Amino acid sequence: MSMLAKQASRLVTKPNSLLSRVLQARYFLNLDFFHANLGYSLFFTWRNILAARQLLEVGCRWRVGDGSSIAIWHNRWVPRPYEFKPVMLRGNLSEDASVHALTCSSPRRWNLELLQQNFDKEDIDSIVAIPLARSLLTDRIIWHYSKYGRFLVISAYILA
Repeated sequence: MSMLAKQASRLVTKPNSLLSRVLQARYFLNLDFFHANLGYSLFFTWRNILAARQLLEVGCRWRVGDGSSIAIWHNRWVPRPYEFKPVMLRGNLSEDASVHALTCSSPRRWNLELLQQNFDKEDIDSIVAIPLARSLLTDRIIWHYSKYGRFLVISAYILA
């Protein structure tokens, strides 16, 4: 299962590869990989890659770049063991707000006042530990259980 999860991770991290483009055109044209469904596929490989997706979902999270692609309440982005979604306390942030809304632009930093209004102390500590780059990088999905964010079969095997 870990080897199939590695192939699934390539669909997420290398969306312009030939395999990614072919599978996306065939199976999840208007969706991302994590929301793709089996449909009526008899393609054995696609069925197994989707089965391995559950393992990938456990260990993947977003690395914050500019924060515009990450939904605060719906995406996994807070770096802590196992659960990467923040707990919603009070709601003066809209349900579809992006992580970008939690930052100040000059100098680029976390908006502590806004964090304190919406998150508990544990989440705040985890969020402010996320470094913000001076230049706006793109958000990307990484494997939480490796030093450099790359999917490792051994860490997936241990996680499974």
